[in-house]
Amino acid sequence: MWFLPSEKIAISTLSAQPLRQTASGKSATASSNSRQAHAVKVSLYRLHCWRENIMTTRMSLASSLQAVALSWIVSSSPVWASETVTHANTDLVRQAFMNWQQGKGTVFDLLAPGAIWTVSGSSPVSGVYSSKADLMEQAVRPITARLATPISPTVQSIVAEDDVVVVLWNGEATALDRKPYRNTYLWHMTFKDGQVTEVQAFLDTYALNDLMRRVEPAKK
Repeated sequence: MWFLPSEKIAISTLSAQPLRQTASGKSATASSNSRQAHAVKVSLYRLHCWRENIMTTRMSLASSLQAVALSWIVSSSPVWASETVTHANTDLVRQAFMNWQQGKGTVFDLLAPGAIWTVSGSSPVSGVYSSKADLMEQAVRPITARLATPISPTVQSIVAEDDVVVVLWNGEATALDRKPYRNTYLWHMTFKDGQVTEVQAFLDTYALNDLMRRVEPAKK
């Protein structure tokens, strides 16, 4: 079929329009898909960040709870409590000996009224005393009555475990006959509520016997 030139141009123009429209539609669709993909990526990233924040918060909370629980366990542990009491008793003994050295008291100040004190060995004061008053009257006074100066203590070592404190110490004084009195003591002391309730005392009974036999007590 033959067409005039003007008709060919019109047909060519009409044929080309759907092609341009199809290409433009594909471009718009691609652009829309790209925007949707970007929006999905942004949403996924925000969801990831949200989940990360939740996990961080949970981990922080878990760590805090663990720290609180550990603190409670340590503070309420019998072992921890026992160590605390042991240190406190040791400090009491150390301070009592320092006061004794400075003439501000003696370790006997730590005794509970009903403390039981046992002097081991064979000496005029060896035996069991069922109260602080009995000990001071029947054992301590007969010794100090023969001394011109108070006994000055020097601690060699202190060992403590649970409610027990063991002290090794040297004592030195001048007797009424102006001769030195020296002795070495080991006291095994049991504490309860900050007071000594029981003592097992060891000493050089030979040195004590010599003092008791050699020196007459001062008359009141």
